Amino acid sequence: MGAAFQAGTLPKEQVPGTNVVGYLKGIIERAKYDHGHSGYSGTLAEANGVRQVCNLFDTTEEACEWLEEHCEKWGPIVVVSTKTNWIFGAWCSS
Repeated sequence: MGAAFQAGTLPKEQVPGTNVVGYLKGIIERAKYDHGHSGYSGTLAEANGVRQVCNLFDTTEEACEWLEEHCEKWGPIVVVSTKTNWIFGAWCSS
């Protein structure tokens, strides 16, 4: 059983901070619809919820590196930010 790291970016102007967790939960549900509920898709369908962390990074690259190192395998999507974007990532079973 392997894992694939999935990451993405959302503009803060599109998704305010009060809505980012709910928005990402919707992404998980859409991924389950698109890839099934049987597991091991390597997509965000495998994420176990959403956790927002109050880390602010200067660049998207720094945020993605931090996420890749600190996200738990088969855990939740973790969300951090830059000044203008939400950066999210998760290790997903594949």
